[in-house]
Amino acid sequence: MPTDHMQCGRDALARGAWEQAQHAFEAAVRHERSAEALEGLGEACWWLNDGPRVFEAREEAYRLYHERGDRASAARIALWLYWDYRAFRSARTVGSVAPSGFSKGWSRRESMAGCDTGRPKARCSGRTIRRRHGSTRPHAARLAAR
Repeated sequence: MPTDHMQCGRDALARGAWEQAQHAFEAAVRHERSAEALEGLGEACWWLNDGPRVFEAREEAYRLYHERGDRASAARIALWLYWDYRAFRSARTVGSVAPSGFSKGWSRRESMAGCDTGRPKARCSGRTIRRRHGSTRPHAARLAAR
């Protein structure tokens, strides 16, 4: 049952059992390719330092959230992808575009996702993020949000 896999994955993440979480979310994705299952899979893969799988899972989770109109979740994933591009691809270029261009693009998607007028809202500075979450590093912000 997909909810059982999802709950097992969430529980495993909370315990720091990254591989168990990965397997649980993979099972959930096999049953139903939902944005939530892909988001969980992306987080588990992030902790396992599996960059290619992080991007695959989170980019599809973003697309699914965006398609169903869940702007807040799409923005959250866009923000994580911003950090992912900076963390995993900071020393490389992708095609002829530097990774910073990709990370800035995800940051803009996150900024625009919460805006009802169609105009981008102001982007958060590192100082603002630090004030809200205690850190600008994604894993520290994630832990603070729990």
